[in-house]
Amino acid sequence: FIKAKTQFIYVSNHVKVDVLIAEIMKSIIEVAAQDGKITKDEELIVDNVYRNIKTFREGLKKVLEDGVITQEEEEFLEELADRILDSALETANMDGLLTREELNLLIAIAIKVRVPREYLDK
Repeated sequence: FIKAKTQFIYVSNHVKVDVLIAEIMKSIIEVAAQDGKITKDEELIVDNVYRNIKTFREGLKKVLEDGVITQEEEEFLEELADRILDSALETANMDGLLTREELNLLIAIAIKVRVPREYLDK
């Protein structure tokens, strides 16, 4: 029974992680499209987040495997989130110009890549 319960928690957490990642990407795309169009710069930022969020996804799944989140694991997740935001900011600054739309997108990324407490507490 314990092994079956552990496997259920493992599968459940993986599904929750995939749903969370899908929600993050959906929210970021919605912000990018808020004005009715996605500019090339916004598209580059969204693509950048998509590439980097795969590492975040795998890290989050690993952290949730045992159902216990240590302080070190929480810091690890924060570091992964920071990397996503830093990389998105670098992409936004490639042309030396940060538009209002790009800034709004970066703010959304900063907010969305923080793992909600309810994912860590269960």
